[in-house]
Amino acid sequence: MKSKIIALLALLISLNNLYAQKVDSAALGILKKSFDKIAELKNINYKMVFKDTWITGGGVAEHQVNTAYANQFEKENTLYIFNDKSANYITKDTLYQYQEYPDKSVEAFSKWDSHKANKYSIYNLLGSDSNFLSSETASISFNKAKWADGFYVIDELYKTGKNDNGTKTTINKYTRYFIDKTTLLPVKSLYFSQWESDRHEQTIDIYDREVSFPKENPASNFQMDVFKTISLRKVKPVVAEESFPLLGKLAQNFVATNLKTNKKESLSNYKGKVVLLDFWYLSCSPCRELMPVLQRLSKKYTKNNFAVIGVNISDKNQTEIQNYLNDKGFQYPQLYNTSHVKELYNLKAFPTTILINKKGEIVNAHIGYSEDFEEKISKLIDNQLKK
Repeated sequence: MKSKIIALLALLISLNNLYAQKVDSAALGILKKSFDKIAELKNINYKMVFKDTWITGGGVAEHQVNTAYANQFEKENTLYIFNDKSANYITKDTLYQYQEYPDKSVEAFSKWDSHKANKYSIYNLLGSDSNFLSSETASISFNKAKWADGFYVIDELYKTGKNDNGTKTTINKYTRYFIDKTTLLPVKSLYFSQWESDRHEQTIDIYDREVSFPKENPASNFQMDVFKTISLRKVKPVVAEESFPLLGKLAQNFVATNLKTNKKESLSNYKGKVVLLDFWYLSCSPCRELMPVLQRLSKKYTKNNFAVIGVNISDKNQTEIQNYLNDKGFQYPQLYNTSHVKELYNLKAFPTTILINKKGEIVNAHIGYSEDFEEKISKLIDNQLKK
């Protein structure tokens, strides 16, 4: 009886979501059939053209076009050929990278950026969940475009408005799927996102992925033996994504200007404390999303032997930085005039946060903003404060 009640509640919740989210059940049905069609394929050869466009301030800031030929033996066993000169072979737990120039070589990686590798996968053209409906979905419906004869064109619109931290406002966001009416295979997906930062800067992000199935496919004829011969000589396991070369080493001392006092300050002033350094800059949206978390951590551990220090790595206008911090109520110490620190700490992306123990050793590094950052870093801080 209990299981029947649970099943009934699940059905009612599902029906309520369909109604609240304005979902065309026929369009959703086509997406699910296409997803299942892809999932059934054990071996598929295709060509994918990936266009990545990022527009900000009214102009194209970045536009990249990459082409990959793929021979996919199920989801976890794939060969990608790029520009006919390099290849990525992905097994369940290893990435092999082959290149012809300047010398023929293969390197094997035990850990890698799976997001970058999998964006060329036809299995991910429709996303990773056959349910499609998420908390962000506002509607799913057919697009009646006349130019799309032979295809089901389905739009998934997402909710708009401010995020939880108030650091950006989504203006328009959707994914447009193109499904072949004959084969039910997905042949194209177009992701569009337009948003405005809390500094009133608008940004547009476009991911355009298109699949075709040419008769001649370099990935089908690639000599796989190359991975068995050369790779034995050049195996190169790498560290996890969130690590960098200085992990476990003493944090390099540096001198910068304290934004509030306008006086020179040294990292060595915090010797004996657990320190969380946050490297950021004003136009970095993920940086601004992380800062409310850092403010909460600073307040939470205010009576402990701990300090959060913001390190602005590129902005020059002291007044502009201070106005932003005042407007948002961020009160933890901030350093600027720190362009030299970027090379000192081998910083490649932002925000980067570095946790330093009482001995001055770097015990953790994290790149970017994630929803679980606060929970994870709090445990690490607690652990270091006990030592």
